[in-house]
Amino acid sequence: MEGKAGEWAIGREGSGKEEQTEVENTYTIAELSRNTGFSYDTIRYYEKIGLLPPAKRKKNGQKAYDQQMLDGLVMITHLKRTSMPLKEIEQYISLARGRNYRSCLELLQEHKAKVEQLMADMQSSLEMIDLKLNRYQNLISQSESGRRPTGEAEARAEVEAETEIKTGIKTKPETESGGDLTMLNVNDYPVTPQLPISSGFGAQTTAKEALGGRDLTGKTVIVTGGYSGIGLETTRVLAEAGAAVIVPVRTPEKARASLAGIPRVEMEELDLMDPASIDAFARRFLDSGRSLDILINNAGIMAAPLVRDKRGYESQFSTNHLGHFQLTARLWPALKQSGAARVVSLSSGGIRFGGVNFEDPNFEQREYDRWQAYGQSKSANALFAVGLDRRGYAQGVRAFSVHPGRILTDLARFMTEEDLNAIGASEDQGHRSTVVPDGYKTAEQGAATTVWCAANTQLEGKGGVYCLDVDIAEVVPSLELDGVTQVLDGVLPWAIDPELAERLWQMSEEMTGVKFSV
Repeated sequence: MEGKAGEWAIGREGSGKEEQTEVENTYTIAELSRNTGFSYDTIRYYEKIGLLPPAKRKKNGQKAYDQQMLDGLVMITHLKRTSMPLKEIEQYISLARGRNYRSCLELLQEHKAKVEQLMADMQSSLEMIDLKLNRYQNLISQSESGRRPTGEAEARAEVEAETEIKTGIKTKPETESGGDLTMLNVNDYPVTPQLPISSGFGAQTTAKEALGGRDLTGKTVIVTGGYSGIGLETTRVLAEAGAAVIVPVRTPEKARASLAGIPRVEMEELDLMDPASIDAFARRFLDSGRSLDILINNAGIMAAPLVRDKRGYESQFSTNHLGHFQLTARLWPALKQSGAARVVSLSSGGIRFGGVNFEDPNFEQREYDRWQAYGQSKSANALFAVGLDRRGYAQGVRAFSVHPGRILTDLARFMTEEDLNAIGASEDQGHRSTVVPDGYKTAEQGAATTVWCAANTQLEGKGGVYCLDVDIAEVVPSLELDGVTQVLDGVLPWAIDPELAERLWQMSEEMTGVKFSV
């Protein structure tokens, strides 16, 4: 254990004071955050409690974090990936600093035993699931052969007893008809599990295919940002299926050219960073007397430089979340009038850049980072769907959030040449490539999950979930994060947490001054 200098660099004792020196090979806190996936607040907290050595200061007074700090964060990341609690990580690092190698060994052995027990519990859960799968396969086989299952109650009781004996876990409650509940009821609100439903679609599915052949004649749809990128493809598919689609626009000339030739499309002016513009748009729609069957909150900006709206709110949070929060609230009477409406909020794999910072959402007390701001707004979009679905369920309004996948559209207009090069999206002389990079989708594929959530009958009776590749996404434990550039194959816990969703809801009402008349 003595040979890994990088590992034990975190154990060197500091003076407890910030040293002022001219430091070479240093990192800003933003660079540390990007390289490790930790938020600014987390890095500062680890520094404060002594998990990391104190930062030094350059002669100009700015904080500088050296390789020792980066090594320390990497070490903490390794320990967190083993599911070690923070208190045990603190204890482990303290022991390592004191060169108490035997105690370190014993602590790791104890932790390993806990992990092995956890894995054993998970194996028992898998065995329980297998029993359930076998049971339903048998019931389906009997049903398809025309034979009504006999003694079902006795068979069910036998299976449940076997399961409880095998796992020590009580099985789910059941409906009056005897079938397992697919949702957990919380205060009469059925929570849709954040688990794939085997939709039969996938990453290569197009928006037209994801519609499932549904006829939308007589339906009214609003698609923000519906005149470019995946928004334009969403508009096209829904309109060609028979829906009347209203596209809010900031630049009518550009929108008119893009929407030419698409049937049943209307344009209305809207600026999501301007509360008065949002209210005016909603008022015009409500005055028409129409119900609203589908609202797709698609518009957004990504990785923008620091800009604030007239209220002083950071532009990505203002546009991507607050604007859509206010728009949905103002259109709520029309959504309720539908009786079977859906609201789809465009989130992103950018949630990996971080969750909502409730103490400083507008970067007033911390250094602005365009990617963290984007991640915050996209996490807010996902949490908004969680909170909205709980409020809209009784009114027949269901909400979903969507990660469309990686698509090169105008959304990338703020990306630097370095950003584009990193993803293979730039050609010589700095021109954007016309070839879809590996791992990216076409606009037709990128709009598929949006259209699926908006209209496919597979999601009837469901809501409040984050969807990806035309299915409900799996939850990816945050401990599995390996840097902020990785591609997520699921949703991170902080983007679907009901308590965080409620906290965001209250903050959004306070920031906009708008309340839902649920």
